[in-house]
Amino acid sequence: MYPLFYSIYMVYNFVNNDTVFIMTEDNIFNKVHLECSDEYAKYVSKMLLAFEMLMNVYSVKESRDKEASEESKVLVYYIEKLLYTFETLRYKYLHNPTDFLKIDKSHSGFINFSEIMEIEKDILFREEKLESFGPEYEIKQRMVKHMLRYAQHPKKELEDISQRTYFERLDLEKLFLFFNPGQLIRLGPEEGSTCRRYSYHWACYDKSSNMPYIYFIEFEQDEESIPLEDDDENAQRFYEVIRTEGSRAPAAGIVARAIDQRLDDIHPKIFKRICVGPIHSIHFSEGIEESLQEILSFGEEGKQFVFHITEQFVFSEGSHVISDTSMLGKLLGGEKIREKFYLPKPTNVDEYAQFNELDEQKASLIRKRILMPYAIHQHVDDHFGDTRLISFNLKGIINGI
Repeated sequence: MYPLFYSIYMVYNFVNNDTVFIMTEDNIFNKVHLECSDEYAKYVSKMLLAFEMLMNVYSVKESRDKEASEESKVLVYYIEKLLYTFETLRYKYLHNPTDFLKIDKSHSGFINFSEIMEIEKDILFREEKLESFGPEYEIKQRMVKHMLRYAQHPKKELEDISQRTYFERLDLEKLFLFFNPGQLIRLGPEEGSTCRRYSYHWACYDKSSNMPYIYFIEFEQDEESIPLEDDDENAQRFYEVIRTEGSRAPAAGIVARAIDQRLDDIHPKIFKRICVGPIHSIHFSEGIEESLQEILSFGEEGKQFVFHITEQFVFSEGSHVISDTSMLGKLLGGEKIREKFYLPKPTNVDEYAQFNELDEQKASLIRKRILMPYAIHQHVDDHFGDTRLISFNLKGIINGI
């Protein structure tokens, strides 16, 4: 009776405590050393908890601030995609004896961009792979037969069913990939303006920083242009530029200016980027200062992290006319309308360090928040300076918004 009971338990829980995950470092990836399945579980569980608490933050903001409710819904949408992606990767590596999850320990604490690259590649072979594994019930039948016959963990079948579940979950609509298109929304016109107004949002996973970024842009379109919602060549050009410029994360002002310069009839007025990360923790971060390590040690097991969220804004002060310096522009005597983005001067900023960051990002304003367990929040003191701190308790209740 015991082997049969155990086999059913194994089929539905996919547990294999004898599997050992070992990772090595090389000069390409910062790989976390998952020396046992417990370490692997710790990392994934920590990230899932961080995403869930971040969703709670924006859910609370949505309920309290009606003006920001739409933005909060969008943020929850992208965080849900991150959550789904990490859950999907858990199946990929759950019983994989030859391949191991790669994370960036030196900076972001997130998965290395190569994981996203492999997901995008695997999507192309999803149907072919699912067909090769066969139906799920057949794999489960083989698992039961193997355990009844040999009284051993069916490692091959466990790997097959985990891999099959991984490929089943490769859904473009649910995954967070290198570029994640959003929604175009027509806004009401500004008083006294004849231009159309729109907002658009999207998200990307940046290869250089190994972090997710969420973008919002509010802009005007010239009245004589074909409306973007008509989805003609003009609209396709808009989406192409957004994908090209928004699939990475250079300085925030560089992205805003590139969109302004590449689309003559589009005029960005408000540009906002949310940097989701880095996340620093005791087990999966390298090079963090001793004082932060001491603060993190006050957290409970699995909750020893601080999650940085940074909002970068670029505001337009208005439009100005410039001469078209291209050869054709000179011949035709053409002029172009470009936005003048507000960049603070050192005298407009309280601390020079703040000005340096604004100057580096070519941003008008930067706001920072750090999310952490309440047990850690109690011991922070002034370690993070004036950065706004948000905490959550054992029940997931958010404080500090």
